[in-house]
Amino acid sequence: MPKRFSSKTVKDSYLDHPVQMKNVLRRIAEEKKGNVGLTAGDLAYDAKQGLTDQNHIGGADYVIEIGRRLGIREQTRVLELGCGIGGA
Repeated sequence: MPKRFSSKTVKDSYLDHPVQMKNVLRRIAEEKKGNVGLTAGDLAYDAKQGLTDQNHIGGADYVIEIGRRLGIREQTRVLELGCGIGGA
């Protein structure tokens, strides 16, 4: 059965999301000790929180679980029509 999220959970996700600029800069300073060699993934994914730049409720683990249930594998081709790390 899918997870259900309250309005408060959704609002809280946006209010202090780990991938807001202030939080990304703090995390990069703590984990990477500088900006040399940063990748798009470094900026977009907070492994500690399990969240991405896309604000998926449930975090990256939830999205990975959806992919698993759909049978998506490394060799699967997926057309992603959103505006995440690739931009629009």
